[in-house]
Amino acid sequence: MKAPDYKGVFASPNAQIADSFNVYRQKPPPEDHPNAIVCVQCDELTWRLTDCCIHCGFNMDAYAQELIRLENLDQLRFEQQQLKKKILPLLILMLVLAGGVALAALLTDIHPFAYWILIGGMVTISIFIKPLVEKIENTRHQIRELQ
Repeated sequence: MKAPDYKGVFASPNAQIADSFNVYRQKPPPEDHPNAIVCVQCDELTWRLTDCCIHCGFNMDAYAQELIRLENLDQLRFEQQQLKKKILPLLILMLVLAGGVALAALLTDIHPFAYWILIGGMVTISIFIKPLVEKIENTRHQIRELQ
């Protein structure tokens, strides 16, 4: 009876299993292959769908996820800055109206209707400010989760 001819890295019956788990024994893809990518650590061609580079073992999947996390974090910070830019003029207008209310309270000869117009303006502005503040708090919470 002829002995089995084992192929692979090791001359044993476990060679096929060892080859399937050892990423360093995979063949690199051809340069024109659609699933070929360049490893960011060793600049060698590796397969797109492998978690780690077949040459150096760099975890490319974790690296890609970290890049996505950082991109999302930058986007959230940008949105938060834009919301703060929108809310600043409203806060300044609210401060001016509050000063007008205080001045109207000090002056006794001002018409009561003007006093209520100032208060109505403050209430209207606070209605516009509330959703912006909620969005800012929401983005702040998302930023804390991503950090």
